[in-house]
Amino acid sequence: MSRYESALTSEPHDPVSVEVDWYDRLEHIEALEPAWRSLEKCVGSRMIFAGPDFVIPWYRHFCGSGWTPLLGTACAGGRLVGLAPLVMWNGSLGKVPLRRVDFAGHQWDAGEFLAEENAPRPAGALLEALAQRRKFDVLCFGGFEPQSRILGELRDAAARVGFPAITKSYAYATVDLRGGFEAYCRSMTNNFRRNLRRHRSKVESAGVPGLDRFLPPQPIGALPEYLERVFRIQERSWKARMGPPSPRHRGFFDESVRRFAERGMIDIGILTIDGEDAAFLVGVVERGVYYDFNISFDSRFENLSPGTYLLHEILRTLPDAGVHTVVSHGDHEYKRRWATGLVPQTRVFFFGSGPRAVLARATRFMLPAAWRSLRRRSARAASKDPGSQRWTRS
Repeated sequence: MSRYESALTSEPHDPVSVEVDWYDRLEHIEALEPAWRSLEKCVGSRMIFAGPDFVIPWYRHFCGSGWTPLLGTACAGGRLVGLAPLVMWNGSLGKVPLRRVDFAGHQWDAGEFLAEENAPRPAGALLEALAQRRKFDVLCFGGFEPQSRILGELRDAAARVGFPAITKSYAYATVDLRGGFEAYCRSMTNNFRRNLRRHRSKVESAGVPGLDRFLPPQPIGALPEYLERVFRIQERSWKARMGPPSPRHRGFFDESVRRFAERGMIDIGILTIDGEDAAFLVGVVERGVYYDFNISFDSRFENLSPGTYLLHEILRTLPDAGVHTVVSHGDHEYKRRWATGLVPQTRVFFFGSGPRAVLARATRFMLPAAWRSLRRRSARAASKDPGSQRWTRS
């Protein structure tokens, strides 16, 4: 039996017409939380990035100064069956300044629609209603599997309202722990296992490693001390070279972690070396899945790669806690060294009809594609024409 909270299920409703409403004030969004949680519990295929514990803190701490919350709800038969946690902001695409609509939390490469599986196309209804507002140049939504039902709904709705669509592929990393940590290691390459042993030896030769954890069922009163240690490590991380952590980031992280912790879903691991905090990893655990929420390390220990060491120490313990899968967002090459799988994802851009939208679509997607095609044709032509080759002296 996992010590982490499991989501509940509910019975599907009878298909009826969908009514859409939009909310852009935080107090109105917070009032939706009870119905929002009920929807979250009954959606089986989802992650943690469309629930109130992630979205409400994000809205509270990041919106303002050009960022406007935009939460869409789809109701059928008097109950909430779909939800889109979006944000409208002044951004750019292809170096063209424009008005964008993205998922809340998009800078973490996260975000998703919530929709009951048997609901009458709530995602499509939300996009069509959004199109009527006409206050944006481009919609950018990621996090879809290529054959996703919701992605299909959005494509169909975009075609009905005349929004050209362009997609881009990426992936996120996973670790399969269904057979336990040792089975995970055996599934990897010999080189991976050698490097794992060498890395452990390197860290242990530098000092005595320790692992402090905040885990359920520890009392919530212990959380502030762990969060303070996390923030101190962040202040000494490589990211701090670009400036101190933003108060917005700290406020969002603090509130979101506290919310998840109150539901028994937070796992904080802090690596110490000779008693000094060297790295942290914060995970959110739900329904047997561990989501890599935030990770960083003190730059004084950079040569030891303490974040990687900490990750594997935590992976060792997760199967005993009922975790079978680890999910790490962000399409980064280094994750291929320890991931057992890369899950294909699709990001879709829907473009309005205004001049900025047309220009951004051309500069970001169409012109680069045309230029690559022209270069390939030129290279093929050159390879077939001996006269085009450069003469050399004999």
